[in-house]
Amino acid sequence: MANFVNSIILFMLLRRLFVFSGLLFQTASYCQNQPVLLNLKDILAIAYESQPALQLTEMDREITEAYVDTSVSGWWPQAGLEADYFRYFEQPVAIFPDFNNPSSGEFQEVRTGVPYNSNVSFAINQSLLNNELFRAQNQARPRRTIASLEIERIKIDLHVDVGSAFYEALL
Repeated sequence: MANFVNSIILFMLLRRLFVFSGLLFQTASYCQNQPVLLNLKDILAIAYESQPALQLTEMDREITEAYVDTSVSGWWPQAGLEADYFRYFEQPVAIFPDFNNPSSGEFQEVRTGVPYNSNVSFAINQSLLNNELFRAQNQARPRRTIASLEIERIKIDLHVDVGSAFYEALL
């Protein structure tokens, strides 16, 4: 058990050293020509800008927001518009017997239909009762809350790690 606790303590110290060393290298790139003294607030600002876990969590929050918006959008009315336009280059022809002289046996070609035909259709649809929409609406607020709490957790962990590394480096 003591070996396990020592490995956890070693891991946490290495993690803090890694975060602080990354900030030192980042700080060195900011001030290549002249030495600059940075306080804890400046180092935290650099850490917030360059921490990949924080950036990944912010992207996860944006993905969650888009997912929630997509899920809840089923409550909005859905509108659709369709239009068709037909133009016959050559109209269809029907063959009929000659009605003027039926005993002749000749046939008469009659063009049928119209040369131009168009159709417009408009429809509106809205879901009134849908179990998936009720579930999505009930899950929207908790999903958003979890995403924002995850960002806060990452920020708090980063703040603690950077602050600990900063004060350990001063000692």
